[in-house]
Amino acid sequence: MGLSEAEWLKELERLAAGPSADGLTVPELSERLGKQERDVRALLKRALAEGRLKRGWRRSEALDGRMYQAPVYIVTPKPAKPSGLTKGVTKGGSGGD
Repeated sequence: MGLSEAEWLKELERLAAGPSADGLTVPELSERLGKQERDVRALLKRALAEGRLKRGWRRSEALDGRMYQAPVYIVTPKPAKPSGLTKGVTKGGSGGD
């Protein structure tokens, strides 16, 4: 049985905590996860929708020696849900109009 989307996102999060703290390209993530680039892009879109995706750029060298900017991605941990009352909000109050 395969991993769920949430489990794949957790794996992307784990990879982001590894030695490549500046992020990984889609091909690098694809290779490390053993998934197709199309599937990795779908997972990254899901992480973006959840507010968990950091994007950046890395200078890389092409086969012909030219330098280029490659997009890199980091999936951050899911934010903890706030517990208790929210500061500044009162029950049934009108906000002090």
